Amino acid sequence: MINLLPQRQKEELKEEESRKLIIVWAVFVCFFAVSFVSILLSIRNYISGKIDFQKIALEQKEEELENPQIQSLRKNLVSFNATLSDLEAFYRDQAEFSETLISLSRIVPANIYLANISFSKKDGGATCNISGFSPDRKSLLELKNNLEKTFQEINFPQSNWLEPEDINFTASLKIDGKKE
Repeated sequence: MINLLPQRQKEELKEEESRKLIIVWAVFVCFFAVSFVSILLSIRNYISGKIDFQKIALEQKEEELENPQIQSLRKNLVSFNATLSDLEAFYRDQAEFSETLISLSRIVPANIYLANISFSKKDGGATCNISGFSPDRKSLLELKNNLEKTFQEINFPQSNWLEPEDINFTASLKIDGKKE
């Protein structure tokens, strides 16, 4: 096709075409800008709604915590925890009496009978006093040797050795320091 229009009209057509293209691009950019802004606003509204919800939930929890019953419960829990800590410290400092009983049960010869076992703790040291019956000196000597192998300090009175048979004996042991 041959364009017989004068040069001036050709330029006007090009300018008009350029204007239309600029208008189309401007509308296109404006559309995307408006869409982007509306997306950002909707995200902002969503987040602010979530924040408001969390603030309300926090206020409700704070009101619950200020409730007198919950304050009383909290005080009781603190007191209970302090008591548990005191009990733990007390039992941590105690000598292992159960281990001593187990050791005694293993080392006492079969024909010796223990009549009394008592434990005491004084000045950081724990002692165990035992008394019982032995049919003869040989069994009593075996018990004494077993005790010396197991415990550090043994007090085995000489009065235990006076009778040759049917011996009522006593002994005291330091139980907090066992031999390795």
